[in-house]
Amino acid sequence: GQRLWRRLRRCGRLPAAAPGQLALALRVWMGDYREAARRCKDAAIEGMDKSLSSFMGDLAAAENASRAFHASSASTDELQGSEAAGVDVSHGTYVADDGVKIGYVCFSPPQSALRTDAPPAVVVRFGGNNERAAMVANVDRKAYRPSPFRDVVNKGIAYVFFVDYRGFGWSGGKPSLSDIRGDADAFFRALPAVSDRHGLQYPPRGPLVVMGRSIGTFSALHVAVLRSGKVNGLILDSPVSCHWPTERIAPGRWDALGRWFPPLEAAGRTLVHCPCSSVGAGAQ
Repeated sequence: GQRLWRRLRRCGRLPAAAPGQLALALRVWMGDYREAARRCKDAAIEGMDKSLSSFMGDLAAAENASRAFHASSASTDELQGSEAAGVDVSHGTYVADDGVKIGYVCFSPPQSALRTDAPPAVVVRFGGNNERAAMVANVDRKAYRPSPFRDVVNKGIAYVFFVDYRGFGWSGGKPSLSDIRGDADAFFRALPAVSDRHGLQYPPRGPLVVMGRSIGTFSALHVAVLRSGKVNGLILDSPVSCHWPTERIAPGRWDALGRWFPPLEAAGRTLVHCPCSSVGAGAQ
């Protein structure tokens, strides 16, 4: 916790002194609300637990109103095989911390393309709010465009894991901003077993890269911050750069949650708030 706090402190946003219940505070500040709620129960902080539960309820309502996720299910029976995809294709599930199974698709280079002097990268990709992993990988029969990753994998440059959210593809559960960060970290922690399942060495000989597109940048950035000692690269594609959909949460709810922690500090940096957020300034 102290190491992560110091790392984030260098970004100029955290208070000058680390608060009590640091691990809990960090989870709230980083948006991993489900894990924060679990830690809050473990610490038996009753008032904080109530504030956090109310906030998460409002967040769920804001997600629904903003259409934050466009989940769509699909069966693994709908996937095309390796021959159609042009690369070696496999798929599987990992288990989130609350037991929900979440799906993914793996692209592997052909053995003939692998080079010992230039080991391939391993890319973990979290998609947008309307993207199934299989569709982006272009092994979903409903995919409407070729996967841009095919050539990269076929040339032996990278392995790619396309990771779904809850409720997408063959994953269980319902997607939520309260869960996606924690689920992303659960996948990263499962990566040694997942790699072994698909014949990959772990730790990989090449660089390990996390990538997020749109709402998936929340997941990618979360993993990159938590696991900076193991992540070699971070790619943010079309990142969400405003408070959507949390602009729909009333300022009083932020105040109730924030009173349990010291306020964030600008630390000499100018904070710019997106015009779409009516409560952005107050929420900071």
